[in-house]
Amino acid sequence: MSYDSINLQPNFKPIDNLFLNRLRQFTDGGRYLSLNLPKFYDLERVDSNTDAIDLKVWRVPDENGKTARPLFRDIKFDEIEWKNAKKGDNYGPSWKTFWFRIEWKIPESWISAAEEIDFDWDCSNEGLIYDSHGTPLQAFTGGERTLFRLPKEFWKTEKQLFYLEIACNGMFGNGDGGTPDPNRYFRLNRCDLVLPDVEARRLFWDFWIIGDAARELGLGGSKYQAALVATEIMDTFDANDRGSIAKCRKIASKFLGAHIDSDEVFHVNPLNKIDVYGVGNCHIDTAWLWPFAETRRKIVRSWTTQLKIADEYPEYIFVASQMQQFKWLKQDHPEILKRIKKKFVTNQFLPIGGSWVENDTNMPGGESLIRQFLLGQRWLLDEFGAPSTVFWLPDTFGYSSQIPQICQISGIEKFLTQKLSWNNINTFPLSTFNWKAIDGSQVLVHMPPANTYTASANFGDVVRSQGQHKNLRDVPTGLLLYGHGDGGGGPTEEMLEKLRRCRGMANTNAAIPSVHLGNTVEEFYDNVLERSDNGRSLPTWTGEIYLEFHRGTYTTQADVKKWMRFSEIKMHDLELLATLLSITTAYKYPTKAIHDLWEDIALCQFHDVLPGSCIGMVYYEEVKPMLTKVMKTLDELLEDALSYMEKEKRAEIVGINTLPWDRTELISVPHREIESLNLDNRLLKIEDRDTIKLGFDTCTNSFIKKGGLKYPASIKAVDNKEFILTNGLLEAKITANGEVKSLYDLKADREIIDQTATKQTGGVGNQFVLFDDEPLSFPAWDTEIYSLNKFSYLTKGEILSVSSDPLESKLVVKHKIS
Repeated sequence: MSYDSINLQPNFKPIDNLFLNRLRQFTDGGRYLSLNLPKFYDLERVDSNTDAIDLKVWRVPDENGKTARPLFRDIKFDEIEWKNAKKGDNYGPSWKTFWFRIEWKIPESWISAAEEIDFDWDCSNEGLIYDSHGTPLQAFTGGERTLFRLPKEFWKTEKQLFYLEIACNGMFGNGDGGTPDPNRYFRLNRCDLVLPDVEARRLFWDFWIIGDAARELGLGGSKYQAALVATEIMDTFDANDRGSIAKCRKIASKFLGAHIDSDEVFHVNPLNKIDVYGVGNCHIDTAWLWPFAETRRKIVRSWTTQLKIADEYPEYIFVASQMQQFKWLKQDHPEILKRIKKKFVTNQFLPIGGSWVENDTNMPGGESLIRQFLLGQRWLLDEFGAPSTVFWLPDTFGYSSQIPQICQISGIEKFLTQKLSWNNINTFPLSTFNWKAIDGSQVLVHMPPANTYTASANFGDVVRSQGQHKNLRDVPTGLLLYGHGDGGGGPTEEMLEKLRRCRGMANTNAAIPSVHLGNTVEEFYDNVLERSDNGRSLPTWTGEIYLEFHRGTYTTQADVKKWMRFSEIKMHDLELLATLLSITTAYKYPTKAIHDLWEDIALCQFHDVLPGSCIGMVYYEEVKPMLTKVMKTLDELLEDALSYMEKEKRAEIVGINTLPWDRTELISVPHREIESLNLDNRLLKIEDRDTIKLGFDTCTNSFIKKGGLKYPASIKAVDNKEFILTNGLLEAKITANGEVKSLYDLKADREIIDQTATKQTGGVGNQFVLFDDEPLSFPAWDTEIYSLNKFSYLTKGEILSVSSDPLESKLVVKHKIS
């Protein structure tokens, strides 16, 4: 072959960023829409402004001034006064509910020619379409999921009736990244029947994944091959010739291989090289930027859609956690739970996690942590016949060192989480490891290397699921969790199509990570164990796993935290007392009442609720009323139990010590009960006009007699600027501002207060200090290190009362914070 001495072709050195930026034009539309692929997405389209679709709407009236969310079965559709609706109408304000009545007639010419028929609905918010009998079919989310691929049973030319419910909120509530807007409205952008060009849409997925590979792959042959193929597709495409789509797809197959339009792509080289296991999920926050009441609708919207995807994609596996949500589904839509159970049998829809909700693990008491698993595992056993073997907690604000021990006694040996990727100081060093509790119990942990549980299933997500694995040398595989989450939704059909193409690339190029669909989470962990000598070769982390973020949640919504602790204490006392009484008397243990109370307590320990990171609506309309009711019910049950004991013992008054050590305590007794008591020679104190306090010794199970108090209390004022409180064991010196200058242990002869003055402490205790709190993000969630540098003392305390009595001496000081 001879060399050309003259070359007149206008050749040039390719500029990578120019070529990569050009790829977006082919699929994104914009100013060149009519010259690129979007021009051919549809063969035909008819909308609600034509005779093909008749659209009417009904606004659901509020109930007692609050948004109503009636179920389909509770609505009398024949009695509704429907109003005409059209594209361009706005619906709101925030949180309101609307129902649409939709009658459509598919053009007869479509039926014989169609490979697919879609209903395109976009009202910029969340919705759910039902058939005329009330069966939920699929959800819509503005900007995320707008196409409903009609099942063949609806391919009819006669008029068909459907109903569509919308909620006036987006997937992430009504804040749009800030404070919730109470007057947000949503525009109906599309209400169309569509005959799509399926091959054009398949070319979109082909091109997107090839372009993503060109962007994500490191320097090397595969990256440039992807860029060349994508460029060749664009250069081959002819906006005046729909037939060019087939040519473009043929070019794409050079990089993607065969079988990418079906699940067959996952059966090429099956299980020979699996680098990434893909599992669909839709983490639904039980409350966060929306209330519990809206979560109940998010559940049916999300899970109904996933059932439909499971019907269309045989390789698809979807997991869902939080048995509270399954219980709500059973109450609201038992027919959907029945469908889930059928998919459970085929391993396509799998409940997972073992806990009642995805809970906070730092603030609840140990008993509450155990109850999360007791409630969750019992529900799984009752409804699905098998408990979970994986604790599924992708999102929470830190991990108690007790978790591995509690998991083990709950029948769980594996744990998945992801939140540690949010650390803002230190990068957690491991992705797959053993986590050991302080008692030596351990669980196998995996943290998805893509650093998300809401991956969009792009090629980059697959690459990161292997490439970002922090100890890939130990176990060269990772789990990819894909699907819209937090606000629900879950995976889309587009995500499944993209993952098929990602696998196709790996089938043709050994250098590309291979993603596999069709294996369960348990099978992923089994593979990890097989590759790591049953976990023995993996590194071990011992004790708490601390999240270096969201530290401010330990003070936000303080009332909720206080009421939660009161609820836990009262539950402990009730269960102890009820157990003793049911064993020794004919008292009937209130099993159902206690079970229901634990469910409510466990619900309020969800990882956004108890920490305080939800919107105000959640607390004022739901959580605070719920915990108030819990405490009221507990008080009533305790009163019933105590009354039964008094009746059985025929005692004047009964003292119950619910702690495992002896105590000397003050007991408040109402005046009305004093007359029936023999208080001669008893040491008592008038508390107020309704109450008397008595000293009670649990060691002798009797009231303290006069002269029998071993350590009487006293208080002495020193110039009204300092007060000395003592009881023979301790001596406290307290300023008029409430600061503890000294707390001296008289028995041990030592000072307890560190009296070394520093910039922040002043050498005294019980100081009230206000720190400036201006975090970089998440004002209700975070507090940063620099907040410790700027502070002020509260120095103008007001003494409200000083009281001295052998039983009790006290000083009450009030501070005004602002």
